[in-house]
Amino acid sequence: MSTTSNADGDAANETVDKNTKKEYKIHPFYRSGIVHFITTDDVLFSCDLERLTEMSSFFRDLSEIPQPPGKKATTTQMSSQELHNQLAQLSSEEHGDIAKHTDAAVVFPECGSKVLEPWLNLILLAGMTSLNLSISLEEYKQLYTLVDKYGCDERMVESLHLQILFLVEKFSAMEIFIFASQVDDKVLGKKVLEFITTESFFARGFRERIKRLSGPWGLAVYQAVFEAEPNFKPSIWCYEPHTQCYV
Repeated sequence: MSTTSNADGDAANETVDKNTKKEYKIHPFYRSGIVHFITTDDVLFSCDLERLTEMSSFFRDLSEIPQPPGKKATTTQMSSQELHNQLAQLSSEEHGDIAKHTDAAVVFPECGSKVLEPWLNLILLAGMTSLNLSISLEEYKQLYTLVDKYGCDERMVESLHLQILFLVEKFSAMEIFIFASQVDDKVLGKKVLEFITTESFFARGFRERIKRLSGPWGLAVYQAVFEAEPNFKPSIWCYEPHTQCYV
């Protein structure tokens, strides 16, 4: 049995299923569209297909969106509230396969709403310098996963780079370079290098920062600086400012 909370009679913002203990919330902005996302924290996002298809190869053919056997992807506009109401009627067993028991084209991005929202903002506003995502580096890392997963085009990637470069004012450029290595984004890494001075590059803690780079990146940087194979055994010690290294 399901209960629906409706504070103002216009739109219920939450649906609680007493059997599954799930509580669905409607995103305040992404409230209507053909494609509906349900995040891992049970927030409903509804989006227009047109903008998604412009920026993501995954959504250019609705037939590519995985659907249960016998169900065709719908092209019908639906509000989050309508999907919300359908979810409220599902039994605990039906909640195990939401896509099969609703009329909507439902996508599960396997991330939380704090990551999906900035990804959709990038989809909607890619190229706008006024966009400020205000998220952590760890959440940016998850954005890269979505960009790759849904085949986002170069405009989206360039917009993502622009947002990350804004963080140079908040974090050190070397931290952003380490991040670029972790997501293996060579274009971003090259752009970040423009912000790194020789002094900051060889500042105290250089060796530890090199160790935080992903394997291939750390190797390339070490070889470029010391013209030697890296050896990070405990017996190694380096003089500051690390212009020479001794074993």
